[in-house]
Amino acid sequence: HYRADPITTGIYTPILSTAIHEQEVIHGGTKKLGETVRDVINRNKWLDPKVCWIFTADATSMVGDDIVAVAREVEGETGVNVIALDTPAFSGGYNLGANLVYAALIDRFADKEVKKDNSINIIGPVLSGSRNWSQDFLEIRDLLEAAGVKINTVLTYRTNVEDLKDFAKAKANY
Repeated sequence: HYRADPITTGIYTPILSTAIHEQEVIHGGTKKLGETVRDVINRNKWLDPKVCWIFTADATSMVGDDIVAVAREVEGETGVNVIALDTPAFSGGYNLGANLVYAALIDRFADKEVKKDNSINIIGPVLSGSRNWSQDFLEIRDLLEAAGVKINTVLTYRTNVEDLKDFAKAKANY
């Protein structure tokens, strides 16, 4: 798995797999997926999770399991937001996957009816291609603040669900 949120920055997001086998590829894996997502949420209740993601890989995308239905079912049972995205590697690279995640976050959590202010949103600093992106972002933030530019939201460097509600307030996205 690719880790875009290094533990050294103080951020850790566990990535778990359903570990499908031939049986699930042939007969479908929605039952196993639902059990895995429920288990992940229940084992992490102490963290008060706000969002649980379901991503597909090549094989699970080709099987065609209804991951959105599983997400809705588990979300209804647990009260935790479960967002499912079809993300096989053959449909595009890392940047496409990041764009899907950002769009899903905004669609789910941003309040579209807020009044605009003179701030900006910074989207995807991890996509800069720099191995030092987290430090680069901190320098960019300092420069913008010194120039009097207010940063509204950063997708998704240390961003929580509550930060996303005001996403639409920004005058521009960068």
